[in-house]
Amino acid sequence: MEKQLEQVSLKEAANYLGVSEYHLRQALKLGKYPFGVCIEGEKRSEFTIYKERLIAYGEAMDIRGKATLLIIRMEIPKY
Repeated sequence: MEKQLEQVSLKEAANYLGVSEYHLRQALKLGKYPFGVCIEGEKRSEFTIYKERLIAYGEAMDIRGKATLLIIRMEIPKY
């Protein structure tokens, strides 16, 4: 039997990432995030966001952001 992934709401995911719900909806519609999908219907769209994948994405972005900040703050030795 396959493990079912836990889902979170669009609002929770937007809060976690620090983006607006509008931004998250548009990005998911365009397939820009690897942690969720959008299924567009005639009258409304359905969003599925997987908690485990969202957290992994958030942690990866945090590490990348910290690494960039560390590089910027490093002093270049003078020769």
